Amino acid sequence: MKSNNMSSFDYFKIVHAIPSVKWLKVLSFFLLHFYGQSLLRAGELVINGTPPIIHFSHADYNGDPQFWAACQDHNGVMYFGNNDGVLIFEGENWTKVHLPNNSSVRSLLVSEDGVVFAGGFNEFGRVERDMYGQYHYVSMVHLVRPENRNFTNIWSIHELNNTLIFRSFSQIITFQNQKVSIIQASNNYHHSEVHHGQLFIHDDTSIQLLDVATTSYTKLFETSKLGGEDYLAMLPADNDQSFYILTKQGSIYEWSFNQASPHLITRVLPKNATNRLTCAIKTKSKDIYIGTLSENIQRWTIHKGRLKYNTNFPETQDNTVLALYESQEGNIWIMLNQGLDYVNLKSPLTNLFKNASISDVLFYKNKLYLATNQGVFVSSEKTLPYNFSQNDFTKIPGVEGQAWHLQVINEQILCSHDRGIFIIDETSATQIKSDNGVWKLHPVTDTPMHYFICEYDGLSLIEATEQNNFIFKQKIQGFEESGRDIMSTDEKNVYWICHGYKGVFRIKTDADHTHIVSLEHYTDKNGLPSSYNVNVHQWKDELVFTTNKGIFSFNENNKNFEPHARLNSILGTEKNIRQIITKGAIVWVIIDTELAYFNSSLDTPVIIRAPFLSLKNTFNRSLECIVPITENNVLIGTSLGLFAYHEQKEAAKDTVALQFSSISCTIKDSTFLLPIESLETPEQLPFNSTEIKFCYSSPLFQDKTNVQYSYLLEGHKRSWSEWKNASTINFNHLNSGNYTLRVKARSMSGEYSSETQYNFTIAPIWYRTPTAYFIWVITIISLLFWLLHIIKRIIRYEKEKTQKEERKLQRVLELELHQLKLEKEHQIVLKNKKKLEEDVINKSKELVNYTMLLSKKHELMTEIQKELKEINNIARNETIKTHLKKLFRRIETSLNDEQFLLLFETHFERVHENFFKSLKKVCPDLTQKELRLSALIKMELSNKEIANIQGISVRGIETARYRLRKKINISSDEHFASFFNKISDNI
Repeated sequence: MKSNNMSSFDYFKIVHAIPSVKWLKVLSFFLLHFYGQSLLRAGELVINGTPPIIHFSHADYNGDPQFWAACQDHNGVMYFGNNDGVLIFEGENWTKVHLPNNSSVRSLLVSEDGVVFAGGFNEFGRVERDMYGQYHYVSMVHLVRPENRNFTNIWSIHELNNTLIFRSFSQIITFQNQKVSIIQASNNYHHSEVHHGQLFIHDDTSIQLLDVATTSYTKLFETSKLGGEDYLAMLPADNDQSFYILTKQGSIYEWSFNQASPHLITRVLPKNATNRLTCAIKTKSKDIYIGTLSENIQRWTIHKGRLKYNTNFPETQDNTVLALYESQEGNIWIMLNQGLDYVNLKSPLTNLFKNASISDVLFYKNKLYLATNQGVFVSSEKTLPYNFSQNDFTKIPGVEGQAWHLQVINEQILCSHDRGIFIIDETSATQIKSDNGVWKLHPVTDTPMHYFICEYDGLSLIEATEQNNFIFKQKIQGFEESGRDIMSTDEKNVYWICHGYKGVFRIKTDADHTHIVSLEHYTDKNGLPSSYNVNVHQWKDELVFTTNKGIFSFNENNKNFEPHARLNSILGTEKNIRQIITKGAIVWVIIDTELAYFNSSLDTPVIIRAPFLSLKNTFNRSLECIVPITENNVLIGTSLGLFAYHEQKEAAKDTVALQFSSISCTIKDSTFLLPIESLETPEQLPFNSTEIKFCYSSPLFQDKTNVQYSYLLEGHKRSWSEWKNASTINFNHLNSGNYTLRVKARSMSGEYSSETQYNFTIAPIWYRTPTAYFIWVITIISLLFWLLHIIKRIIRYEKEKTQKEERKLQRVLELELHQLKLEKEHQIVLKNKKKLEEDVINKSKELVNYTMLLSKKHELMTEIQKELKEINNIARNETIKTHLKKLFRRIETSLNDEQFLLLFETHFERVHENFFKSLKKVCPDLTQKELRLSALIKMELSNKEIANIQGISVRGIETARYRLRKKINISSDEHFASFFNKISDNI
């Protein structure tokens, strides 16, 4: 495999092949080669273009378009003297500060202690910034005595030996240690400058040194020595004793302290030119920038002690330059009669050509050739330094249309074109093939002077002769696909060709290159992730294939494509790598639509893409033009034009500062400002803050227009926001709590700011304040104590209740036990009662039986008495009659004897206890016979049986029963026995 470590001029595409020609041509080539290498070693061969120029218009600064002066404070904030006052630019936002008399500001200065001073018409003072980020003007005119206040415009402000110097045409006002001094001009003070700690004054006739401490002058030379031209400015030369003197008519003189007169060294403008020089500055890089009245700006460099014209800046928005200022970043602010411009001199990305799409670039014999969609352009011949601008290029006639490729063969420039192949020079083009569109010419390996013509529909062969002619050989048969992406291999007559949609072909030609003898087609079936967007590149000593999903290499053993471990570990597999171009250890790549590079010599390479973010989406897909000049200098072709990237090998740059411009808080309909510096104690904001707005900027960024910001609000979110161009952020209705806003910035040129932060606190609503929490705690503790007391009371109540319940249960238990006892006793009573009842029944039965016996006895006695009466009636014997009578009387006495009735009542009362008492309660006037009848009726004796016992007739018993019913008031429906049983139950 051939090495990719080609010579530097190969990368510029100076020579694509060296034919076997006369030794003189070979010698000239090697001389050119070694001269180029010596330039590389010296670090001088660098190609640059015009640095970016940013235009600021009225829409940006909202002021008068005429600018007079500028200065920059220690934070990087720019101050501009304008007809409307002082315009302040913080990197994102503009602020306007008016002077009390509304005059224009003609001079500005930042003192060593960071104070900004401004001078206007009969007015001068300080521009101050308060703690809220607001700018105010503080007049100092009152320090000057009234008779000295009519000094008209302050044209210059200087600081020298701790003394402030304000210069007008008529006088100089100095301030030192609170002391004001006035130096009146004998002649008008037209100009003043401070160089090497000395104050130079230009008056009507001469250049002088002024010692403000002693107010003494030292004349240096008469201005008449300037060839009758008007003095403009004095700039330091290479040493402390020498100066360049510029005149308005365009002459540059050199003068030193040991010379009586300056001597002319060059002219910026031709003699008798209508244009005039208006201002000039010398930068820290020792370049001189000169503003003109009608032709923008010129840049001159001091090279080996001599002034040399470098370039001009034709793209300012106005041709009349009023003043120039170099910022801390080393860039130039251009104050114009109509507008304000910013030249980013430190930008590593510069523009050489625009308004055309670049397909290829060729640097040959100190000229740049550009293949574009409009044809081929060529620059004027350049010498060191190689700085190109749009005005340097002209179009070569005859090759209009899409040009694809430029290369040098036999010291002739060949252009591959949509219409064929052309031989071109600075002024003309000659077509040598016209039948088809051609991508490029590719050398045939092992066959010198022969080239493949890579056409839209296949390959052809062309030969370069020693007579500088080109002979078309033949169309190569057997391959009719596009031959744009072709790469040689180590194997003789074998080539890789990638097709954008059909995959990869590997072809082999015959020895005469007339036809294809072998054609292999590789697609996604051979290890590739897809047949689309496959390109072949050379990386170090191997061929690699880029795809949409990583980088692959071809394994010859298994005829398959395999992932490339090293490159995939660096570049990943998620995006399409469309170009890989190596220059030394630096590898340039196109990742999707972005340009990037990495250092392949590092163990863990880092992808650098930030400097090229502004070129994103501008590359011609699969036709990207990347031409490395050195490891630090590369030409970049895009659809917008040609750019040069030059990375300066300087000390590592610190990140620039980011600052808050203003912070505001809105409560309901009122908005108030907050201090922009984060204090030790976080800013306290009320709970009803509806909106908090932060404005921030990074004034020291080189790139003023393409700045992006990202923020993180700790306490609200956990991750950083996406990068956005907005330099403000609003937070609405934040909850109470502690917050820290962290903000960082980056530019599209790869600059990064340091992180800045702001601490603030949203106070809680009143019921969430510490006092409220204290009250809540006291209240809660009180409630807890009260609840504890209540709980104790409840516990005591429940305890008492439980005790009561227990007592109640005890009583119930006792009652139940008592009830059981009573029931038991009742059972006993019932048993006894039953026994008694049984006894009563038995006694009643006995009583009834006894009564029945008495009734039977009485009936028997009555019958005996009757029979005795009958016997007495029939007896004839008186003795017998006497004895019968005695017996009859005894029987009569026995029948009438109530002893047995009393005995009956006694037994009845024992059986039916208190029956008679109860009956008497019902009817107290019952007679003894009625009580006795009631007892006999209760015993359920028949009337006959009662009559026998009573010794009366049955009729008499019925009558007695009737009377008793009436007396006791017993209804006729109720039986006597039922009534008497009720009385017995009630007992």
